[in-house]
Amino acid sequence: MPKNQGVSKATIYKHWQDKDALALEALSLMFGLDEEAPRFDSGDLRQDLVDALTYQPAPECQEMKNRMMPHVMAYAARNREFGEQWRTRVIERPQTRLKTLIKRGIAQDDLIKQINLDTGLALLLGPMLYWHIFVGKKSLAPMPKDLAVEVVSAFWKVYGRR
Repeated sequence: MPKNQGVSKATIYKHWQDKDALALEALSLMFGLDEEAPRFDSGDLRQDLVDALTYQPAPECQEMKNRMMPHVMAYAARNREFGEQWRTRVIERPQTRLKTLIKRGIAQDDLIKQINLDTGLALLLGPMLYWHIFVGKKSLAPMPKDLAVEVVSAFWKVYGRR
């Protein structure tokens, strides 16, 4: 077993409560969760939804993120508390962005007022997550460029006013 490189456990645990807290912070940095996301406000709600769905923080870490995700998902499945914290960190930001866009669309009369936000989020995020988890990981193929456009078009057929 290699010796530590001059950092004691006491020093590490002075800054992080436990190894899960350390891992969550390291993963958050690797996944770009410390970055401020761009504002999706081009004046074209459909394009803003596509841009929000395809936004990838920390693109320079993409290969590492792809390699780490199966391990993070497996650990999160075994460690419920870690999994809840990770899901909250990862999913909360895109959900908030999309909710903001949906609410803006309702206010601007681009979308019908009767949207259930959770259902709307499921329609937008569901296909994207399905592709990432089930299709992309199996085939190692890049996400189809038009997937987000097709998802937003389907969402628009259900909720769009024009």
